[in-house]
Amino acid sequence: MKSFTIIPLTQVGDIPFMTNRDVVRAKLGDYKEFKKTNLSKTTTDDFGFCHVFYDALNQCEAIEFFPGLEIELILNGTDVAKASLDDIHDFLAKADNQVEKSEDMLISTKLGISLYVPSSVVESIMFFCEGYY
Repeated sequence: MKSFTIIPLTQVGDIPFMTNRDVVRAKLGDYKEFKKTNLSKTTTDDFGFCHVFYDALNQCEAIEFFPGLEIELILNGTDVAKASLDDIHDFLAKADNQVEKSEDMLISTKLGISLYVPSSVVESIMFFCEGYY
């Protein structure tokens, strides 16, 4: 099982934000490069268990994981990959009184985490650097 300890707004596992794309690829292994949307300005790397997003200088600015895979995402002692949506919301609200909630997103810019939650099911968890949102 892959395990990543998150330092909010700073790093995911042993990958600090603003690390060069080549270094990220060397650390995470095999990947497929693609454009996430037609509006994407840069390509994204798909490592199978996560997608890594880069800025125009090819520096890592966000990493998106997909619950249900064999991963641990430890944020302040909590495995957010295994927690229920209600538990994650409570956890984030205690740490950030300005958590943004929309129809299908939950975002804490203070902790650098966003969750894509269509139909009340967490489909992805993204960790990002300061200024990403």
